[in-house]
Amino acid sequence: LATKIPILFKIAIEYRKLDNYKECLNYLKQAEGVLENYENDVISKEQFHREMCRTYLIMDRFKKAKNHLNKAIVLSKKQKNNYKTLEGKYLLAELMIKQGQQKEALSILLSILKNTDAKENKHLLSDVNKNLALIYYESDDLIKMAHHYKIYAELLEKNYLEKHQIMAINKEEAIDRMMVEIDMVRKEKENQMLKMEIDYKNRQLASKALLSASNRNFLELILVKLEKIT
Repeated sequence: LATKIPILFKIAIEYRKLDNYKECLNYLKQAEGVLENYENDVISKEQFHREMCRTYLIMDRFKKAKNHLNKAIVLSKKQKNNYKTLEGKYLLAELMIKQGQQKEALSILLSILKNTDAKENKHLLSDVNKNLALIYYESDDLIKMAHHYKIYAELLEKNYLEKHQIMAINKEEAIDRMMVEIDMVRKEKENQMLKMEIDYKNRQLASKALLSASNRNFLELILVKLEKIT
């Protein structure tokens, strides 16, 4: 059952990318059902509430988003996972932006930038700088807007390059695995052909032996009959 949880999360996220929020929530709730059997799985429960928050946030259902976000933040603090706590803060900032609370969101986003752990995650920093650029744009602070947009663009490019490097490595590994599998299939085929050839030769020998025995028996029978005649 435990292996079902990450699979259900992945399917839900894919449906969310397709804007199919009904199916997304359906799979997230299936994951919640499985999680009932794992009371101590704080990591998966935190992810469940975070994914629910993200989904409701996109759907503009802010009350439900906030409810799940609060639960996710509590669970991330239980894990003493600073990165997860920062992710929770970022989602809170997104929620505030959607509700028109830019000033409060600005304060949270700037506090994330000051955190040393945030520097290790380019994806989080990219999202933070993008939203800071939008907030400064709306407040007509074009210098700060340009500053954060520049950082956002640089991080976006780095994330893109890293992603494609990983994909290239994975592709190379997949090709290597494929070559090994092809070689194994080829060897298996050769073994099968050799086996078939040996079997064929054995059958030929057996047929010859049977034919020889049959001929001998036949000749012996003729001799017996000839002896009777004579």
